[in-house]
Amino acid sequence: MDNNFRYCLSAGYVKIIGGICMTEHRLDCMFEACPIPLLKAHKKLQTMKIGEILIMQTDHNCSIINVVEWAKKQGHYIDYIELGEGQWEIYIEKAK
Repeated sequence: MDNNFRYCLSAGYVKIIGGICMTEHRLDCMFEACPIPLLKAHKKLQTMKIGEILIMQTDHNCSIINVVEWAKKQGHYIDYIELGEGQWEIYIEKAK
């Protein structure tokens, strides 16, 4: 994971800034092919505040490429992990 992320295990995956756990938002994109996960992420990020974390769950490897590339171009902080064979969580911290 990227060192920009720290975790408060009791609250799930969240970023800690000055001892305050930031809000997380979960987005289930399981069984959805591109570009649906990207469109859902874009729409959800528009409703979020800077510093909040979007956690996307996906089983479509194309989402890893498309969402990660798009989020980086938008200036957001992003990372992902493979939970199991063919399942990932993508973490996007809204930066602007």
